[in-house]
Amino acid sequence: MFNMWKRTYVQTFNQRNFYDTNTLLADANWANVIMPDTLFRDGGALIHQTWSLDDLVNTAYSGQYSNLLVELLTESDKKWAIVVQHNDYYKLLAYYLKELQFAFKLPDEDLHMLAFSYMYNNFYYSNDQLFTDGFVGQTFQTIMRNVFTVYQPVGVLRGIAPVDLPTEVGYFLIKRGLVSEDLMKDKFVNAAKMVVSRLWQVHKNDFSEWLILDTQHFLNALKSPSTPEVVTDEFSFVDMFN
Repeated sequence: MFNMWKRTYVQTFNQRNFYDTNTLLADANWANVIMPDTLFRDGGALIHQTWSLDDLVNTAYSGQYSNLLVELLTESDKKWAIVVQHNDYYKLLAYYLKELQFAFKLPDEDLHMLAFSYMYNNFYYSNDQLFTDGFVGQTFQTIMRNVFTVYQPVGVLRGIAPVDLPTEVGYFLIKRGLVSEDLMKDKFVNAAKMVVSRLWQVHKNDFSEWLILDTQHFLNALKSPSTPEVVTDEFSFVDMFN
């Protein structure tokens, strides 16, 4: 699953309950399945139900992926779920990243690094065998490369607030000096709390397996008021433990 911004998620059907979202169901396995309104709750609704992502875009958004992104952004305070099969998941990710590249003037190297990061995270952290097979067999790389080659971004994400983007994207933009760390401070603090929670679980379960927080942003988010600010990612273990 990947988060485009705020509460807008792209996911496969069996990974997340989507009945409390505005749902775009674009999965051939579920195209003819009746979804009664009673299934949905807390403002959730089935907006479109189609056979594929291309079918969704062609029938509801005049054949333009940018129109889909525009509608989602226009209603960005609502909770959205775009439910697709694995190949379409990466197709939509590629359109999203291409617009992100245009908005923040990222070189192709950074675009490819972000794409690989998403592919690897799904391969490594998900228990979904199809994500693993598509990564190892390079199916997803081919899908995304094709989109990168032919799609001309229109600037849909040019005005998006960096704080609304996924934390990993925000961190990437900060590391490239494209946005100020102050804009993302609260998100980084929350992410740091999650990392510390994970460290504690590892510590309790296996003393031989320790993870190290080794970036200035996370260390500064966690440091005590009396500790000097970390100003670089190049520091010793002694500095880190201090």
